[in-house]
Amino acid sequence: MKLSEIRLLSASIVWLACSSALSQGNSEALGAPDLAVNPCKHDVLQYQEGIAFVKKTLGEKAASDLAAKFMSKQQWDALLLNEGYCGIARALRTRKP
Repeated sequence: MKLSEIRLLSASIVWLACSSALSQGNSEALGAPDLAVNPCKHDVLQYQEGIAFVKKTLGEKAASDLAAKFMSKQQWDALLLNEGYCGIARALRTRKP
């Protein structure tokens, strides 16, 4: 197994751990009132925190590879513009790395 494959596997494991909160809809983790009003924004922020954790632990390349497996920057921007955070959250839930 190559180092890049190990990094990607590690990043996927970290992502799966972070995404468990997405599927559980943990309302106790919502903290800020804005997030309580918009659970979709909370889900997107959790995804971004997961990618930031991968970037911090495994590096920029591993984080960008993992993020690219979910959606491109153009797809992200289009969803945000047309459907808002709920469109992005819905897309993230349907895509697996």
